[in-house]
Amino acid sequence: MTHFYVDKFFVIGITEEMMFRELILKEINRMMSFWKANVITSLLFLLIHYPD
Repeated sequence: MTHFYVDKFFVIGITEEMMFRELILKEINRMMSFWKANVITSLLFLLIHYPD
């Protein structure tokens, strides 16, 4: 049972990283410098994880 939860957390974490680092960061980076795009992506990541 514990193995299931560990796998689930790894899959969720990897999926989030892929979405934010690969998709969103690359798209924003096309429009502006890497550092600005990285800050924006980090703020978006914070917003979805910050409690209401």
